Amino acid sequence: MFEGLLNNLKDEIKTIRSIINISEKLREIIADNPSQLNTEDLKYLQANAPLGDKWLVNDHCSSITRLYALYENFVENLVGDWIILLPQLYSCYQDLPESVRN
Repeated sequence: MFEGLLNNLKDEIKTIRSIINISEKLREIIADNPSQLNTEDLKYLQANAPLGDKWLVNDHCSSITRLYALYENFVENLVGDWIILLPQLYSCYQDLPESVRN
C-alpha cells in the first residue's frame, strides 16, 4: 500500500547520503592539496555524485533550511531580549499598550 512512498523516501535518503559523501570527499581533496587533484579523485566523484538536479535541489533545500534557522534564532533572541527589557520600560502590567496585553 505504501510501497511507493517508502521507495521514494529510500531514494531521497540515498541522494542525501550521496551528497554528504561527495561533500566530504571534496573537503578532503581541498584540504589535502587542492592543486594536485588526481584522476582517482575525479573518478570517485563522478561515480558517486547524485544524478540530475538532485544535488542542486538538496543544496537549495539546505540553504533555505539554514536561512529559516537563522531567522528563527534571530526572532527568538529578539523576543527574549524584548521580554527582558519590558520591566525597565513599563513598571506595571497596566502600563503596557493594550495590544500587548491582549
